[in-house]
Amino acid sequence: MKKNKKWVSIVEAIVSMVIITIWIIWTYEIYFSTLFLSESSKNRITAIEIAREWIEAVTNIRDTNWIKFSADYKNCWNVMDYNNNCLNDTWNTYDIQSWSYIVWRDDFDRWKLTKKTLTDNYNAGNYNNNYEIKIDSSNWFYTQSWWITMTWALFTREVIINYLDTWSWAWNSNNDKMTIDSLVIWQDRASKDPHKIKLSTMISGWKK
Repeated sequence: MKKNKKWVSIVEAIVSMVIITIWIIWTYEIYFSTLFLSESSKNRITAIEIAREWIEAVTNIRDTNWIKFSADYKNCWNVMDYNNNCLNDTWNTYDIQSWSYIVWRDDFDRWKLTKKTLTDNYNAGNYNNNYEIKIDSSNWFYTQSWWITMTWALFTREVIINYLDTWSWAWNSNNDKMTIDSLVIWQDRASKDPHKIKLSTMISGWKK
């Protein structure tokens, strides 16, 4: 009888240990799942801010062109890099093209675009190198300027520009509306798959 009681006590102890172990593992998983989701929510808010900033940057390029080239709104509203050769250039030689870009500030604190390789594959080795976001250690702003040495590769940011209302065989951007897609991608501990935020808008050279 005493022997049976001893075995019962051992079984009870083992069951208790199993239950406690399961509870500890469950509590651990709940804690870290909550922590990762909280971290991911914070990253999502940051990603939205980053995407919005770059849409505003491209809009600012259009507005700066209007100010700089008020003599020729039609041909210069979407000129690349504020090139004054756009004046009376009906061939659209210097226009921003439909492409994928990063946006950065030059030495005169003006927004500029740089073309990058077109790709939708976030996992491709060159995507992160092309579109990674850096932090400027002097002011802690997000940037894609290549001379900034302090990097933070959690987020990538890609600006995709296209034109609407292409009405003839000869592409004429002066008659078109420009669509801007600001795509931010990152990966964190909340998911095995990358997260994506895309904000879109449309601007045009409505001043004639």
